[in-house]
Amino acid sequence: MSYYIIKNDRTSDVSVSAYLLDKENIHIVLFSPPSKYGSMWIRWQYRYITNDAYLLDEACLLSSTSSFDIWDVVLNVRKRDINFLIKGVTETSNNWFSEVGEHDCLEEALPFSFIIPMISEGAANRYLPSVPKWLVGSTIYEIFVDRFRKHKDTEGCLPWSMRPPSNDFYHLSKFGGTLQGIIHSIIFDGCYLKQLGIGCIYMTPLFQSPSNHKYDVTNYYEIDKMFGNDNDLVNLVEVAHKNGIRIVLDGVFNHCSDTLKVKGDNGEFVNIFDDLRKSGKESKYSNWVEWEDNNHWRGFANLSHMPILNTEDDECANYLINAAVYWTNKIKNDGWRLDVANEIGTSFIKKLKERLLAVSPDTWLLGEILHNGQKWIGDNKLSGITNHHWRECVIKFIVGEWTSDVFDTHLQSLWYQYPSTLYPGIINYLNNHDTPRILTSIHKYYDYSASIDLNILAAILLFTSVGTPMIFYGEEIGMEGEGDPDCRKCMEWDVSQWEPNIVKKRLKLKDVYTKLITLRKNNPWLSYGGWKTIKRGSDYLYVYKRIDCMSYTMPNLKTKEAIVVINASNEDYNLDIYDYLDFDSYIDSLNDIEIKKCDFCNKVITARTGKIFISC
Repeated sequence: MSYYIIKNDRTSDVSVSAYLLDKENIHIVLFSPPSKYGSMWIRWQYRYITNDAYLLDEACLLSSTSSFDIWDVVLNVRKRDINFLIKGVTETSNNWFSEVGEHDCLEEALPFSFIIPMISEGAANRYLPSVPKWLVGSTIYEIFVDRFRKHKDTEGCLPWSMRPPSNDFYHLSKFGGTLQGIIHSIIFDGCYLKQLGIGCIYMTPLFQSPSNHKYDVTNYYEIDKMFGNDNDLVNLVEVAHKNGIRIVLDGVFNHCSDTLKVKGDNGEFVNIFDDLRKSGKESKYSNWVEWEDNNHWRGFANLSHMPILNTEDDECANYLINAAVYWTNKIKNDGWRLDVANEIGTSFIKKLKERLLAVSPDTWLLGEILHNGQKWIGDNKLSGITNHHWRECVIKFIVGEWTSDVFDTHLQSLWYQYPSTLYPGIINYLNNHDTPRILTSIHKYYDYSASIDLNILAAILLFTSVGTPMIFYGEEIGMEGEGDPDCRKCMEWDVSQWEPNIVKKRLKLKDVYTKLITLRKNNPWLSYGGWKTIKRGSDYLYVYKRIDCMSYTMPNLKTKEAIVVINASNEDYNLDIYDYLDFDSYIDSLNDIEIKKCDFCNKVITARTGKIFISC
């Protein structure tokens, strides 16, 4: 079931969505043609109460792009059972909008009102995402385990400083990163991860597998020996929890290795693909895979050594779900990230979520979704998704391919695919183990110094946007790399091995990331609070405001705001935003300087710089 009560209902040239913010507030979001309406209103009343007067609430204009205007309003209700109409006001007329279209007068529109039917107290919970509280304000740190930290030298591993070989088709090269190495990075190594301030570690897969990436699992009940053992994982979770860090495991349930072993009828492990090779569709495991026309199983990304599992088959699904429940019971991890969740199927996700929540009610289920993920979110589905297109939008703006107007248009389109109540569960990132690193993506267009400056701007966007930020190991110290395998180079722990002429720049970047992580932790409302675009246009200056409540039509709940200024151009700008400020003084968060409201009348924003001003 969707979190939306109404989703993108189009009535003439206005689009409307509605969902619960909580049990007393209904959030309505409107899209209208750009600059067509001077104001928008919601006329509403309770159903079945004929003597109740109607109420009229004005919507707030959040952003006016070249493609559309976005408005929102929150209706405070004593019961969730209302009907409403939309009024759009122009210079010459009042236009009324109902479920069936546009009307010239109110009387004509009334019989066709939008309806939010009665939602009982119990049913209301199904409209509210179950995003864990610990996620709000956290920063997730992604670790590709083989390349992050080794605690000892291991025979057969390549030198740590070596570049990953590009001719390693089956990803067999090993560098020696371990679970104990991650423990060292929390409590030794200057308490690196603890000092950085991250709130969650997401590790790429850990289970037995022939490859270094472990996305081709051989045995879902065994930790791969190259990483350690069960006790190492138990210890890692305990150490992380003691230091305020949550742990999310990678669940690869869409595909596996063609050497997958399961327990047979006699209790011994059986390679199901040996049986499939021998007996074909007559095998007892024939329903565990999806078959091609040539009587061969389908492979993920057309790779036959990574067969796609049929999670619609009960026996196969139960095997995978039992494995997830086994590990959650044993190690007490805080959640699972589902690899290619959009290809698994929603029925499997529902079963998995039900079983995991029975073991641990706070378990978080995050899905890797590379496109619009509405189909996969809901009370019995995912409570988190990856926001892959956000990364692409940021890069296009930062490197100058998009103006701030185009950027804002695409950004708003992305966010309004989902209800704001889900925002903390939407994961933004600038790079991960499948993409080029962010600094490399920028460095293609600019020299190194400018690339560091623009990387900082991208990081400011990451940490001040709605959603939860995730950083890829080494991103904070300016590690570079093209796509796989170059983006998976070993963590560069030894500063003395960095190129001397860029050490200061890289340390500056790490200092900014550390400040941004702290900023996020101290202002958790940045993950869900209201957003209003202040400046955007045909240039590369972008200014927006964030507030610590979910809507600008809830001013009585607002106690704090942030003004974010991004100048991605090569020119300085004089900025006057005095009229947009609601507090008398602000802290320049990256420089820890207090600034009075009057100083914003004509403030110079230098080229390729960003500012975050938090009210105080």
